[in-house]
Amino acid sequence: MARQFIADITPYFHARPIVYVDGGAHTGKILANLVESGFDLREAHLIEPNPKAFAALGQTVERLGGRIRRARLHNLALGAAPGRLRMTDAGSMSRVLGPAAEPEAAAPAAEGDFDVDCVTLDSLAWDFEDGHVSILKLDVEGSEPEALRGAAGLLSRQAIDVIYLEAGLSEGAVQQSYYRTLEDLLAGYGYRIFGIYEQTHEWPSDSPLLRRVNLGFMSERFAAANPHRLSRELYRLRVQSAALATEKDALAAEAEDLRSRVA
Repeated sequence: MARQFIADITPYFHARPIVYVDGGAHTGKILANLVESGFDLREAHLIEPNPKAFAALGQTVERLGGRIRRARLHNLALGAAPGRLRMTDAGSMSRVLGPAAEPEAAAPAAEGDFDVDCVTLDSLAWDFEDGHVSILKLDVEGSEPEALRGAAGLLSRQAIDVIYLEAGLSEGAVQQSYYRTLEDLLAGYGYRIFGIYEQTHEWPSDSPLLRRVNLGFMSERFAAANPHRLSRELYRLRVQSAALATEKDALAAEAEDLRSRVA
């Protein structure tokens, strides 16, 4: 998750307890970035299909300890409908190979392949406080449209405030979902782009043309309730107030130290 994205959303979520949902949480690096940036995570729902990455994710959550009030880990994949998938471990990512066959018909899994249950995001929403998500991050290696279709209930209520996901700039890309597909899908639910991050050129061919970007979407409802300039000014004043309070406490301690010396 881009540092600039975190900086951009901080004024909207500063000093607010948030519900964070991470589809494709991998080892928890993004989760740690949010925690270390000062976000108050009331809940973190972390979804990761790869068993090896899932084990490392558990270690990350354990390391972060009480800095997350409530963490729920799900060794699952996200999709448009429930089912069972066969995936393969490709190092820093996991790719969907297709539906998992019934046990009696399944061919032996190749090295690195694994089967995992697939669920919809809507089916997990009962466990979110008030059925609401403050920040949804999706990194599901080209399966973002399916994951979003499985969140139709949440999206139709604009019960997700901010969405952060990867998109490809080429319609034929396999590893990323085409940006227009994602934008059209989310626009139908009242979500608009508010930021473009981590622009990466076509490195395989050494072309300056863009290969992929990360997109930040915001619901129209959340945007209307949190005006841009007002949110930034309130954040600035809160930070300033906290700094003054710290300075006041330091001066009071210094004064007390001086009084004790005089006495």
